[in-house]
Amino acid sequence: MKKNRRGFSLIECGAAGAMVIVLLGVGLQFFAAVSAHCQALRWRQIAWQEAANALERLAQRPWEALETEKTRDIALSEEAQGVLPQGTLSIHIRAESPDRLEARRIMAEVRWEPRWGETQSVRLVTWRYRRP
Repeated sequence: MKKNRRGFSLIECGAAGAMVIVLLGVGLQFFAAVSAHCQALRWRQIAWQEAANALERLAQRPWEALETEKTRDIALSEEAQGVLPQGTLSIHIRAESPDRLEARRIMAEVRWEPRWGETQSVRLVTWRYRRP
């Protein structure tokens, strides 16, 4: 004898509810991972721009002022300090003489700590030659 059944049983509703919960959990994890990746990309872009700005400011200085000790006045902007966690900017200038040309190797490095114990950095390097 065949019964004419209407609606869902309690087991079917429970299984459907469990699937929805699993899908929500996977979706939330995916959203959290994408959000963290976007934040890390934003920090890297800001750090890259700050390093480029520092190199541009150094390029405008006279040759005699291109020494590491004389670059202490260049720092991260207030906006970058507010966005990058424990953000720092360091400038290193080293004298080099390739092919009898007087040159200075200039490196701008921006460091920040997105999580405790983890350090990220962006380094830009350029060379400046003395004009005859």
